[in-house]
Amino acid sequence: MHRLENEYLRADFDDKACLVRLENKALGRNVIAKPASDSFRLAARIGDNWEQVVFAHEQAFEMTGDDTHLTAIVSQVSTRYAVRPLEIRLEVRLEGHELVFASSLANRSDDMLVTDWTYPVIGQIASLAGSSPDLIWPNHLGERYPEITRTPGDLHLTYPGGHGRGASMQWMALTEKDQTLALSGRDQAIHSSELGTRTGPEGLVTLEMTKLPFARPGETWTCPPYLLSLYTGSWHEAASQYRAWAASWRRTPAPPEWVRQMSGYFLVINKQQYGEEFWPYDTLPELYGYAKANGCDTVGLFGWYHGGHDNTYPEIKVSPTLGGAKALRDGIRQVREMGGHVTLYIQGHLLDLTTDFYKKRGHKLESKTRWMTPYYQTHCKSHNSRFLANYTAKFFASACPSCPEWHDEMAEKAEELADLGPSGFLYDQIGGMHPYPCFDETHPHPQNRPSLAFVPGRVKLLERIQQTTKRLDPEMAFLTEHITDVYSGWADLLHGMYVNPNPPGGGHNYPELFRYTFPETFVTIRNGKPYISERYLNFAFVYGLRLEMELRYLDDQDAIRSDRHPRERQLAAAMTAFRKRYWHLLGTGRFIDSDGFATDNPAVVAKAFADGGQVGVALWNDTEQDQQATVDVPGFSWQETARPDGQNNNRVAPGHVLLKPQQVALLIFRANKEE
Repeated sequence: MHRLENEYLRADFDDKACLVRLENKALGRNVIAKPASDSFRLAARIGDNWEQVVFAHEQAFEMTGDDTHLTAIVSQVSTRYAVRPLEIRLEVRLEGHELVFASSLANRSDDMLVTDWTYPVIGQIASLAGSSPDLIWPNHLGERYPEITRTPGDLHLTYPGGHGRGASMQWMALTEKDQTLALSGRDQAIHSSELGTRTGPEGLVTLEMTKLPFARPGETWTCPPYLLSLYTGSWHEAASQYRAWAASWRRTPAPPEWVRQMSGYFLVINKQQYGEEFWPYDTLPELYGYAKANGCDTVGLFGWYHGGHDNTYPEIKVSPTLGGAKALRDGIRQVREMGGHVTLYIQGHLLDLTTDFYKKRGHKLESKTRWMTPYYQTHCKSHNSRFLANYTAKFFASACPSCPEWHDEMAEKAEELADLGPSGFLYDQIGGMHPYPCFDETHPHPQNRPSLAFVPGRVKLLERIQQTTKRLDPEMAFLTEHITDVYSGWADLLHGMYVNPNPPGGGHNYPELFRYTFPETFVTIRNGKPYISERYLNFAFVYGLRLEMELRYLDDQDAIRSDRHPRERQLAAAMTAFRKRYWHLLGTGRFIDSDGFATDNPAVVAKAFADGGQVGVALWNDTEQDQQATVDVPGFSWQETARPDGQNNNRVAPGHVLLKPQQVALLIFRANKEE
């Protein structure tokens, strides 16, 4: 047994470098109910076999160390089929409340390619403080899984990003009562990675981190470190530490003023993939009227190009059948004269296999799998046709963002289309997506490493677009889709992915995770309907999100033109007017989640925003019963209680509010003057 110990933590490791005891000494409880089966594992290619697995428990270790440092060395590795001279060096340091896990792989084999490296593996955990912990999980804005040890199964997220599911940050946590255990990466190079949790039938949870090193023969690869924290306090402390570290390499978003003031995004598909044209360019003033009526001030045109939405990428040309360039330019100008904004869609990731661009140049720029075929993505758009729905999937290849030619193509698109007069461009998908390893060695991947093909190249692409748009016009905005820490710093606003309230009765969405960690990032809700429901409005209100609604199909066109949802329209307009009155808090204030205040009713969602000497606490009754709540902000005095319906309750007790189901309120507090 090898022990690391200081005034905060005690950590014991067995002779296979597996963590068998982890104790917050302030509590005196070992959170490791049962050791993980392995302290590490790796997968490698040897010959034609791409999954030769090395398990830690099958290896011979040499262990040395003292009270604050442990070194474990495996001089050669054994798989089921082979023994290879690959030296694994594990180091664990105890620093304050944290264990720092470092590792390196010295590959002295002449035929072994290490593809997967999973370390550390933390587990198996039943409890932090006597019951079952919740999992704080960075899927997009965030998720929270209550009592994760009572939910058997595996969870995995690729980092950074992923379509549908993807990690927005390289950390996760377990939290229970006042105890938090956080596992956090410190990879500034941003290798293609994965976060994983596993809850077995015994009700024990394991946390693990995997990187794709692609460590070649004759190479020593050093893994960026991981931090394991165990402390008394909330997950916010780990989030603040992660934010402070990210500030050393992440660009802080600096959006144009009109984006800072933007209330909502009104997404419109002018022409669909299957050829139906809904909104000619001369309907832009009409569309802006609908946007304003629903609390939005920016019209985002998708499918405005002649090929229709999700077609012909990256070839996008003004459509003569939608009205031509003059009509589009005039429509955009009219919206801007009315006080609104228009953005144009550009696809930043996909290559349509049927285009001349792909046939002549694009096939050289696509990301290649280990089979040397493209990473394919399909999009099939239909509304009423079962033929279209079942048999007309459109195939696209994924561009490798390490290619400078792709950077040029994306920058040239903005330069070409700026003449149409938009306020900005939305480059779809490049704020996330899976970090595809690319095996095309003609591409300039950093270190010629497949797992560094994607992220460093994408950062250069985002930087190029950001610089290009601001050179064209300092107020030109760059929007993109998906949510990640590394990419979001370059965007002015994010078109959110699965950013919506939990369904009535439960769910896992936990947007406070990313919003608290990176509060300066502006994100829209994700709402594919031609109206904004009351719950979506209230969700956006308490989390400080921009509104969004979408017109995609024929029925959406009929719904908006016939005013099929008048109540939702009126509520959206009223909510936007209300938020604008307190925009310094709700729109541009710093989201601080539950920091710095207390409320006596956990059934009421309560989130806070800070601006200078003011704190605004947004409350939402998302239950089926009337609720009342009292809010206390130490060091601050209650100033005002306001609601969108005008019933401000200023005659009730200070800091107290009564809320019917789906009502919201804003309680404003001002800092007490120092005597």
